[in-house]
Amino acid sequence: MAIYGQDINFTSAMQQRRANQEQEFYGSLLSNAMRAGGQFDIENGAPIYTASPMEDKTASWNRFVQMKGGRITSADVQNFESAWTQAKSMKTQQQIQELSRLKLRGFDNDDIRDSVEDSPELYGSLMDMVSNLESSGDENAIAQAAMVRQFMPDTSGTYAEQLSEYVSDNPVM
Repeated sequence: MAIYGQDINFTSAMQQRRANQEQEFYGSLLSNAMRAGGQFDIENGAPIYTASPMEDKTASWNRFVQMKGGRITSADVQNFESAWTQAKSMKTQQQIQELSRLKLRGFDNDDIRDSVEDSPELYGSLMDMVSNLESSGDENAIAQAAMVRQFMPDTSGTYAEQLSEYVSDNPVM
């Protein structure tokens, strides 16, 4: 009987250890997403965006599989997908909050657009966000996309206008 009790304690300890590892993995994933959402700092009166890159989905999945020791169930796949979606959403919300904070700090849309234009990572992330929101078909998502679009640089200029601007900025041309 004593051996049976020890088996239960060992099994219980192993299950708890695995649960703790999984919880730590998901916490790390969400923390990474928050850092990847970035923040704006003010340098010389202009907003400057900084962010840590977010680990891509494949690398995160590989870390997850390694953490699980290669034993993956369909529930694990669903849990990972759900956590990944939540992490991407947290990154998006963090970026929107940062843009809104700039607005509250008194920066106008032109200043914010310039800052977005100067940060290729933020620009690409916002373009992806707008595209995903608009393609969802949800009215709230489309309204959110329109709100984000107001902070996007205007790229509607013609090629000739862009070339003219480039040539004027580069007199060697």
